[in-house]
Amino acid sequence: MPEPTTPQTALGAHHVPHNLNHAVGHPNKAVPQGHSLFFVYGTLRQSGANDITRLQPAPHFIGRSHISGTMADLGGYPGVTLSGQGRVVGEVYAVSAVLEAKLDAIEAEYPVSGDVYVKRDITVQVDGQSLPCSVYEISPNSVQGKPVVASGDWIAHSAQ
Repeated sequence: MPEPTTPQTALGAHHVPHNLNHAVGHPNKAVPQGHSLFFVYGTLRQSGANDITRLQPAPHFIGRSHISGTMADLGGYPGVTLSGQGRVVGEVYAVSAVLEAKLDAIEAEYPVSGDVYVKRDITVQVDGQSLPCSVYEISPNSVQGKPVVASGDWIAHSAQ
């Protein structure tokens, strides 16, 4: 089972190290040079309302993973804090700078009751490799009193 992630900084996306540009896990998962890795857990996941695979320029799927954190149901979308003992299910993608700007804009579209998403740097495990990724974490104040998604899986939760 992959190990959970740990939060590091709020400085933004990581560029893929040179040695990972050739392949991550499988030969068909090559990471284009100059792309950043993102862990997505909510509406940006495949089949979510903002499915990242429908965005252009197309992201490159790296693999499934999970992180440690707590997912809250904020209505039509989740918010995740990187605290707590929960497990948050998600997917890792390599994205271009152009797509990263679009992701930043999507996350800024949900300013409800002072919701504040911060791009955080984390490390995730995909196919046995530790990968530096970015993730959008919501302000803990924005999830106070909101229901917790115990499964940590927004796609399964929103299908209920």
